[in-house]
Amino acid sequence: MAEIIDLTGDTPVVIHPIGPIAPKRQRAPTRCGYCKNLGHNVRSCNDPEIMNSVRQLRQMVNRFPPFQTIIDWLQTIDVNRLRIMLSKYSYTSYTKHSKKMCVDIFSVVIADQYHMEEHRNLLSAQEALHRGNVLIWTHNVENIPQLYRNYCAQFIISETNPEPTEAECAMLCNIIYTRNIPTHLQYHTVKRFYNFIVYRYAEYLRAAPANHETNEIKYIITRKHTEELTQIECPICMETKQTPNILTTTCGHQFCWDCMYTVLNKRTSQRCVCPLCRSPVYKLVQNTIS
Repeated sequence: MAEIIDLTGDTPVVIHPIGPIAPKRQRAPTRCGYCKNLGHNVRSCNDPEIMNSVRQLRQMVNRFPPFQTIIDWLQTIDVNRLRIMLSKYSYTSYTKHSKKMCVDIFSVVIADQYHMEEHRNLLSAQEALHRGNVLIWTHNVENIPQLYRNYCAQFIISETNPEPTEAECAMLCNIIYTRNIPTHLQYHTVKRFYNFIVYRYAEYLRAAPANHETNEIKYIITRKHTEELTQIECPICMETKQTPNILTTTCGHQFCWDCMYTVLNKRTSQRCVCPLCRSPVYKLVQNTIS
């Protein structure tokens, strides 16, 4: 038996005896609560079934199917697997959520990803519409629906790529005419419009490769039929002009044909701006007497 002895004084003094010290009990190795394997816990579990489910979920989100399709698929997964998938997919701390709460958190995260991708795609399509040379082929608006149907026929008809309707073709014609995409359109519709515009631009470059080499900016002059004779004083040359020798810019200012043509020819590598308000010119409208 061990003893504690006080050696501070002249003579050693035994304070009290100490019993034998019991050895420390070894700690049990970490065991995962899901796969029951040693060496890790449930937060860091890399079970093949879990990782395969997470990979499958990410592939589904990248394909952007209808939102309810992903939610229905999540409802078929066991709650224990959903908890671990949630911690790996959305970096949410592992807690024992109910199945409904797990699906609700997934729906919020996936909806946010859908919203960001829709916004990014909308900006890309809007930028493509504002480039004049992309729409060099749109001078004949009557051909746009048939060109759009021919483009969609190249792909397999599916839930995310349905057959184009008359309303969708009319909407595309209106978008090309106004150079503006409504924000209420669904992701797949905007994506298909954007791909169609880029496809037609590639066809235009193959037909006229010189435009690609010189980086020349083309402008579409949309002809609008009217019954009234318009007469203005051109702000540049200060001469009186009348229809059809009047061009209207995107911002609404009107100039004579000769002056605007001179302004456009001075800009070959960057976007032309309005001579009055300096706003970008995306389209030109010419009124003609019907």
